[in-house]
Order: sequence, then C-alpha cells, then structure tokens
Amino acid sequence: MDVLEKEVEMTKGNKKPFSLIMFDLDHFKNVNDYFGHAAGDMVLKRVAEIVKERIRKTDCFARWGGEEFIILLPETSLSNVSDIAEVLRLKISTEKFDDVGNVTASFGATDFKESDNIDTVLLRLDNMLYEAKNNGRNCVCAG
Repeated sequence: MDVLEKEVEMTKGNKKPFSLIMFDLDHFKNVNDYFGHAAGDMVLKRVAEIVKERIRKTDCFARWGGEEFIILLPETSLSNVSDIAEVLRLKISTEKFDDVGNVTASFGATDFKESDNIDTVLLRLDNMLYEAKNNGRNCVCAG
C-alpha cells in the first residue's frame, strides 16, 4: 500500500499516468480441495513467475490476498494495461501446471484518474475484477 500511496503522490505532481491490474485465480479453492495445498502453492509460485517474467522492473507486483494479486504499472495508460492484462491472462490459461492441468484467471484493470484517490481507484479496480468474474471468468475487464 505504501508503494501505491507514493505513486499517487508522484502522479498528482508530475501528471504521468499509472495503471493497476488485479487478478484472481478462477475456482482456486478447487485446486486446493482436489489436489492439495502443496499443488496450490506450486500453482501460486508458477503464476508469480509468469507475471514477473512479463512485467517491467519498474512495475510493482504483489499478492493481494489468497489467490488474488495486484500489479502497479507506472507510466502506463488504460489501453496499454488492458493489453498487458490480456497477455498475462492468455499465458496463465495456456500454462500446464504439473498434476493440476490448466488454471485460468479473471482480470480487472484501470488507470488512475485526476479525480481519484486510493480508495476510488481500488474500488473501480475491484469492480472491474468483479465484472470479469460475472462475465464468465478467464477474461479481462478494464475501465
């Protein structure tokens, strides 16, 4: 959260955009229930590797809780962040996880707007993720 607060302050000062991605592994509880927590941990670690391999060093990637992750992307517009989220979604969905098979993820993405504060941007991001889940999962919703 400290990184996000700093990015908000920098953005308000220099007017450079930043965007956020939040994603959730679809039906992850089933992975733990059917394959065990060791398999679930393996999936989480591999997903983290997939993301780290595809984002910039200036981006900030963190586990938000459970099977939910967040990425802060400085100097990134909404259209660019949507493309990045789609690349990540596709890579995760086509990865073969040992003993588990395929796993999918739902993505929400948004950019920080001039009228935003931390609460409003996180609420919009959460709403985008919720929309992706309501649209059948394994998709990206941005706004």
